[in-house]
Amino acid sequence: MNDVSVCSLPHLLEFRPLPLRLSPARVRRFLIACILLMGLGILLPTVCLGGSAQPPNKQHILVLHSYHEGLTWTDGENQGIKNLLHPHAQIELSIEYLDSKRIPLHEIEAPFASFLKKKYAGTVFDAIIVSDNNALEFFTKQHEALFPRVPIIFCGINNFTPRMLERLDGLSTGVTQTLDPEGTIDLIQKLEPNLHTLAIVSGTTPTARAIRDKVKSVLGPQRDDVHLLWLDELDIETLQERLASLSALDAVLLCNFNRDRNGAYFSHEESARIISRASNAPVYAMEDHYLGTGIVGGYMNASEDQGRVAATLCLEWLHTGIMPEIDMNCPNRAMFDYSALLRLGLDSSRLPDSAILINRPVSFYQDHGRLIWNTLILFSLLLLAFFTAVHGYLRSRRAERRLRASEENLRTTLDSIGDAVIATDINGNVVRMNPVAQNLTGWEMAEASGKPLTEVFDIIHSLTRKPMQNPVENILEHENVTGVSERSILIARNGSEHQIADSAAPIRNRSHRIIGIVLVFRDVTEEYALHEQLQHAQKMEAIGLLAGGVAHDFNNMLGGIMGAAELMKMETESTPEFRKYHSIIIDSVHKAAELTSKLLSFARKQQLASTAVDIHVVVQESVTLLESSVSRKIHFEVALHADAHHVVGDPTQLQSAIMNLAINATHAMPEGGTISITSRIVELDETYCTKSTFNLAPGTFVEIEVRDNGEGIPPENLPRIFEPFFTTKAPGKGTGLGLPAVFGTIQQHHGAILVYSEVAKGSHFHIYLPVTEDRVIALEHPKPLPGSGTVLIVDDEPLMRAVGKAMLENLGYTVDTAENGADGLECYKQGAGKYDLVLLDMIMPVMSGKECFDALRAEDPNICVVLSSGFTREEDLGEMKQNGLRGFISKPFLKNELSQVIRAALQEPRPSD
Repeated sequence: MNDVSVCSLPHLLEFRPLPLRLSPARVRRFLIACILLMGLGILLPTVCLGGSAQPPNKQHILVLHSYHEGLTWTDGENQGIKNLLHPHAQIELSIEYLDSKRIPLHEIEAPFASFLKKKYAGTVFDAIIVSDNNALEFFTKQHEALFPRVPIIFCGINNFTPRMLERLDGLSTGVTQTLDPEGTIDLIQKLEPNLHTLAIVSGTTPTARAIRDKVKSVLGPQRDDVHLLWLDELDIETLQERLASLSALDAVLLCNFNRDRNGAYFSHEESARIISRASNAPVYAMEDHYLGTGIVGGYMNASEDQGRVAATLCLEWLHTGIMPEIDMNCPNRAMFDYSALLRLGLDSSRLPDSAILINRPVSFYQDHGRLIWNTLILFSLLLLAFFTAVHGYLRSRRAERRLRASEENLRTTLDSIGDAVIATDINGNVVRMNPVAQNLTGWEMAEASGKPLTEVFDIIHSLTRKPMQNPVENILEHENVTGVSERSILIARNGSEHQIADSAAPIRNRSHRIIGIVLVFRDVTEEYALHEQLQHAQKMEAIGLLAGGVAHDFNNMLGGIMGAAELMKMETESTPEFRKYHSIIIDSVHKAAELTSKLLSFARKQQLASTAVDIHVVVQESVTLLESSVSRKIHFEVALHADAHHVVGDPTQLQSAIMNLAINATHAMPEGGTISITSRIVELDETYCTKSTFNLAPGTFVEIEVRDNGEGIPPENLPRIFEPFFTTKAPGKGTGLGLPAVFGTIQQHHGAILVYSEVAKGSHFHIYLPVTEDRVIALEHPKPLPGSGTVLIVDDEPLMRAVGKAMLENLGYTVDTAENGADGLECYKQGAGKYDLVLLDMIMPVMSGKECFDALRAEDPNICVVLSSGFTREEDLGEMKQNGLRGFISKPFLKNELSQVIRAALQEPRPSD
């Protein structure tokens, strides 16, 4: 942006020492002047803006669609963009349409460019999102003239090539529209095993031609398994005639037909209906907007997914200022119309298990049986009460007694129902409430009777917090059963809130006239909270997978740096300066490895030292370290009361987790305070473990509580504190990996971590770890061990191959290398007993480490293999150990660590020994 940031003022006013002496009084006056100027710099923008409430960081996004509003595909892309960007209050969207399906692009390009230039003359855009090929082509020509240097993010692009972006100077990214004609044909052949001819239909629009060219490039002009008939750019009448000549043993693949040879325009739905009605053969497609028009289905590209991915890339650019990679793999989904399958006699059991079926008949009774019965019972009872009242009017006191009996019966029935029930008259005034409804709303029946339903049944939307439509109005408008939104919150009379579910239905008299409504609802607050916890756990798992992948590549690079540094030390004469630089390199690698370790801890990919650990000793050692390093304003209180305090795991990782929590607590108490660390024994039963989002087994746990009386965590930040790189600290003050590493460590130790915090009162972190009866075993540090024999290194990283070879040769081994699993297997076969040991990487192209290990064991069941990896899943490593894996070493590693692992593997007795 062009505005000068206030934070730049200290640099503009930077004090440089003058070549003369300044008295203390002059220095004080100078500093006061600096402070006044800085204050003026802060106030001046506000004064100049006249106190405007508009935020200075408002971001403007222009969205340009190739086609027109109302086109199903374009509306889907637009919805995907708005769903992701509208929740961001600082983002303002401007949406325009080229309408190039109905008006060729070359006719509208110049006037539309003039229109944009005039309309947005005073607007500075932060990014431009374009949908489909025409909008991208428009901006490749007009970008520099209209909005120079503004990034372009595209979606829905067919036949994408990098040449499309040559004129955008690297200021572009987006998501391509990847269709799957070959997969769709495979689905067609599964549904129609005797398929003879496949007719491919396309129109004259650029999109139609692009999709046709994509299909032709994938399928070729002809195939051996099916005859391809290309129906290109025909007028609609000729196309209908050609389709009518097809038989039931043929099929049609609709690419796109929005405009025919004569220039007649058709919407997606119109063209699909015309083609499916004209064709004697089933019609298939590859875009989701064709579903429901008579076509059967296929592998569908979803327009809303395209818009959503483009908006995600736009947000990434806005947040980081770094242009993301182009997404070339927006997924397709197998989607079919059940009614079309049924009409054409196609067997839906041949479809993939993941296929999505629309228009599949669902039994109304199965979905709404409980509501039907509740409604029928209540409706019957109300009718009985009504007729009893009439009969009482005609038959005097005897009928009155029967009426009272019926009323009592109704009251008893309603009181016995577990759900809340409210009935109203035709005007929406409350006439009846059962005890459950009274408890939830906070209204007694005597007070609520005759009051408007909206006063007693006050519901708002859980996200917008705005009042929701009165159920009475909805029932009177639609005259049928209607569901209450799953986002409905009931505000009780005392202000408490309840998440509710279920529905409202009309009450009708004998002549089917509506005389009131009945609400049947229940409190689902706890169920909703559990659902939210599950969603959060799934999100954390997805982020963990990403963190593990990043850590793997990072560890490979660190391994190369560390190994190269050791080789330099061996090959170069050590001087004091060289030793200093070597020490700097090794220290830097160790610090980077610690960062990677935190990522792996969060991702639960780091290998644990499985030993008994006295958690009390871990806590006491952590506090000793902290007391000597944190501010003296921080006071520690330790009360370890747990009778059993041994757990199985890695003492280093557990100590790191305790220290991370304590250090976070010190940051929350800049003026000083108290950190309390306590322990106790708790029993977690099966009910608690089943409901927990952590993978817990019922039993005895030691609970470690770390509590502070600091600033606390705002409620809006609590759900995100365990996400990697999420931090509220200033740049350079934290990585955002401390709490995620704690989260991953506790999960990896089969425990749980919970947090409770209030602003200005402090935070309480509770760690639960399963107790063991094992006792602590001391661990020894490795020493470098020379050896002999022939080793084969299999690794796709050239630097790791070179470093490993040099290290092992320095230790006395003979070493060969291979660049992937397939080459390694071939080398081993040609060696014919030459190799004493194979050092195998886990993640490689062509053939992975696990696949190579299985193939090597098939050649030689007694083969000696050591696995080396930046990260490896515990289940994969455990399986490989059961199948004869001799050892594992984590990247990056030093020569002495490698020598220990190699020696131990070679000395381990083979099964045949």
